Amino acid sequence: MEAYLYSQTPAYKHDMRVRALIEPKNGELARWHGLRRARYWGLVKTRLQAIFTALAVNFKRWVYLAIAAKRAVKAAAA
Repeated sequence: MEAYLYSQTPAYKHDMRVRALIEPKNGELARWHGLRRARYWGLVKTRLQAIFTALAVNFKRWVYLAIAAKRAVKAAAA
């Protein structure tokens, strides 16, 4: 009953909007970059794997955004 009442609040709607932005990236990390399963034993090594994977995905995104920005500038100049 408590979960149902929470689902009727504006805070829930806000949380779901934020979650909708994050979940696809988590899916990409798990599906394509190996975060579904830890490669190494130990909490420290597992955390490092997650950090390095997130850095790689963020770098990939920055490159994509930089290329898209260049294309937008070329298209606007043409």
